[in-house]
Amino acid sequence: MLDEVIVADAECDINNRYIWSTIRFYILSRINDCKVDGKVYRPGSIKKVYCQECICIEDMENDDHYVWECESLDCLIRDSIIDHVNGGNKGWKAGSYSFLQEKTLAFGIKHKLGTFLQGSDVIPTRQSQVKEEETFPREYDLRKESKGYVSAIRNQGDCASSWAFSATAVTSDRLAMESSNAVKVDFSPQQLISCIGDKKTACAGGHLDRAWEYMRVQRVVDEKCYPYASSLGSSMENCQIERSTLRSKNGVCPKKEQIPRNIIYQMEKPYTIPSDEREIMKEILTNGPVQATFVVHEDFFMYKSGIYRHSVAPDDIGLSGYQSVRIVGWGSECSSQGETKYWIVANSWGKQWGEQGYFRIQKGVNECEIESYVVGVTVKPSVVKNQLQSGPIYDLTVTSLGNIIAKGGSTTKIYNSNTFQMVKEINKDFLRLTKTTDGQLAFTTFPYSNKILIYSEDGSLIRTITCAAPESRLRAIASLSAGWFIVTDDQTRGVYMVDSANGNSTLISPSGMFRDPYNVAVGINSEIIVSDFDGHFIKVINRDGHEILHYGEFGSGEGQLYHPYGVCTDSNGFIIVADRFNHRVQLLTPNATFHSLLLTSADGVHYPQAVHVNEAGELLVGDEKGKLFIVNY
Repeated sequence: MLDEVIVADAECDINNRYIWSTIRFYILSRINDCKVDGKVYRPGSIKKVYCQECICIEDMENDDHYVWECESLDCLIRDSIIDHVNGGNKGWKAGSYSFLQEKTLAFGIKHKLGTFLQGSDVIPTRQSQVKEEETFPREYDLRKESKGYVSAIRNQGDCASSWAFSATAVTSDRLAMESSNAVKVDFSPQQLISCIGDKKTACAGGHLDRAWEYMRVQRVVDEKCYPYASSLGSSMENCQIERSTLRSKNGVCPKKEQIPRNIIYQMEKPYTIPSDEREIMKEILTNGPVQATFVVHEDFFMYKSGIYRHSVAPDDIGLSGYQSVRIVGWGSECSSQGETKYWIVANSWGKQWGEQGYFRIQKGVNECEIESYVVGVTVKPSVVKNQLQSGPIYDLTVTSLGNIIAKGGSTTKIYNSNTFQMVKEINKDFLRLTKTTDGQLAFTTFPYSNKILIYSEDGSLIRTITCAAPESRLRAIASLSAGWFIVTDDQTRGVYMVDSANGNSTLISPSGMFRDPYNVAVGINSEIIVSDFDGHFIKVINRDGHEILHYGEFGSGEGQLYHPYGVCTDSNGFIIVADRFNHRVQLLTPNATFHSLLLTSADGVHYPQAVHVNEAGELLVGDEKGKLFIVNY
């Protein structure tokens, strides 16, 4: 570095203790020539020393002598702090970073952090979950324990966006854990940076509650759709995704590409964890990484390794700010001074900083307020895909026990909805199935017949219902009310109401209303929804057979269908239809108008056939290849 240093007087502005009202000068190297590290520089030469620019000038007091005159700036990297930390037994090591060397301390505080401290009551605090007798492992590292659930270290660059990076990273990790790695996605911090607030303040910091609220209400896309562009310290652009298109799930990425349904995600409400190390440990063990906000002092920028604790250096300026990070585990380390507990924390300054992008900080003493404001969030995957069976899924439902009933090619299988393991197989060929109002299962048979078979939800045959003429080739079936079914007949192309007590039936639909009534569902107001496979439409009729609503014509655009297959409704009256040959699942409003696409071929769905909404409001979709999709919409 520069040689001997002499500091001139300076005057402090009382209105801002950190802004010098006059320039301080460092007079260095009082010898004949200007030198740095033994190299001689000519008069007028300019040399950058950390964040300071120095110029070689003539010493006015000594003829034929030259000195360095430098700017008076407090640099982010300072040898005095590095020497202070490494010269004592601080428990951690400090060092210099090339990407920080030319930054000032004021720049680092303003642009490398970015979280605004907020009141403890802004995000609700969950109740204590730790029992008095509960014990925890001495060490726990999600990077090792979670089989790849922890996302990679990222770099926020010179944009004060730790609030966005930590929120999206915690959500990504928790979603991977919740879905057992079925959903691995890096959420877009750029979307939060550009779409919350305005362009002028986008890289000037943010509030955690606003990040979480945006993701909960407006939804968020992945990094591929909306890549990071603010590393140089500017938002670079206004929000590139309209809120209305996000909510309709048919928006476009900034590059004007259609957003596939499987990359739009909506979060539940966040919550804070009580400020207690055991509560935080419990949360990480149970639900995954947490977001934590802590005070960043001057020495932290120079952290290299070890267990960090703030150490005040003699020349500390006193500047600090708040950074939001991800806690992914904990551990302890023994030394001559005893055991020191620590948190394992992911920062967002890239892998070149700290311990491959991570740092350890003293645990259990609220070091730098690391345990004061810790946030978690409940996540649900928007789309979870499972290879349920090797053959096609033609129809499905969910029993009151929570088991999934999937009608395949020649057998029907019962699966545990948590493990997706088969618990029973019914070796009989059915056509369609429905759950009755009393929790039993009703099947139409193949080859076509006039019989309805009633099974218990564990797969045992209870009785057979024989329908009176003219139905002889029953196909679709739905439960209307206690003791009544709605069925379609392949021969007459009609829709009938059947009394389960005696098999008596009543024709509902007028002659010629349907070309090929393939599937049927009953709406929340007892309206009857029929998918017409060859007619390429959906009709909604009442019990008298009067048409209430009509949707669809042949095609692949909005408002069009190509051989619609399964159909169902949800608790809000929305209609879901498997648009089979278009490889997509459409969501229709209760008025039978197009709302959005819930699944497309981009999600991996191939000839969707079976659709069912369970009691939790999740949509189950089965396709030709035996894949089961669980969609939160």
